[in-house]
Amino acid sequence: MSNILPLFMKVKIHPLFWLVAVPAALTARFYELILLFLLVFIHEWGHALAASFFSWRVKAILILPFGGLVETDEFGSRPIRQEALVALAGPLQHLWLGGLFLVLHRFSLLSDADHALLQKYNWMIFFFNCLPVYPLDGGKIFYLAAALVSPFFTAFKRTLVSSFVILTILFAAMLFFAPYHFNGWVIALFLYAVLWRTWKNRNYIFLRFLLAKYAGADGAKIGREKGITAKASENMRAVLEKFHLGFRHTVIVKGNGEVLGTFGERELLEAFFTGPFRKTLKDMLK
Repeated sequence: MSNILPLFMKVKIHPLFWLVAVPAALTARFYELILLFLLVFIHEWGHALAASFFSWRVKAILILPFGGLVETDEFGSRPIRQEALVALAGPLQHLWLGGLFLVLHRFSLLSDADHALLQKYNWMIFFFNCLPVYPLDGGKIFYLAAALVSPFFTAFKRTLVSSFVILTILFAAMLFFAPYHFNGWVIALFLYAVLWRTWKNRNYIFLRFLLAKYAGADGAKIGREKGITAKASENMRAVLEKFHLGFRHTVIVKGNGEVLGTFGERELLEAFFTGPFRKTLKDMLK
């Protein structure tokens, strides 16, 4: 309970929400916007509560049209299970909401019109957020699925590229079927802006991932070991890009067809962050 009030203080209305609110008010659809706001708030509140439960640092809870965004510093730096639960906590709200609206309607506490409208918006937000486009919840789940089989940096870049491709296909379809859908334009442009900003910050996010591994915060257990083979001529950055989320790594260094040495994950991260500059694994062997 002590965490709830500080979370409320971090709720912010994104300017894009007001950009949609003004046309809604002018077209006598403000009531619908209020209902949409409440559904989006409950969705994002689910994310925020899950993040707070795992002691994540929640910076802001942004309310957007047809969705929102919980800003934290933990993306890519916590165990996959935690990140999955936080990502799923938003869409899961729509399951009990759909049931609640049905019960209220059955007991005549919701009119037919309000019930139909709430169910429409509830499932619209649910399916929209399940699209495999970052930073939507579906995009985050796509990233986590990719991170199960690929190194973190590879999985993250693939998520951003695939998100851009899928968003472009959806945007093209909107241009063909609903070219004058104002809300659709606003949402698409916002998602493009987030993808572009995230792509530019990908190296910073990768360094944050490495720092989390260095601090032991990504949930890697001693029993979850993964061996990595690397050439002695490979530079440190290329080797670290092979690291997976949630595993501890042993790097086997090879050269001229033979094993030249091995390094533990901690040893390489220590050299990368605190030790003297070493360009390649060969320099580490000296």
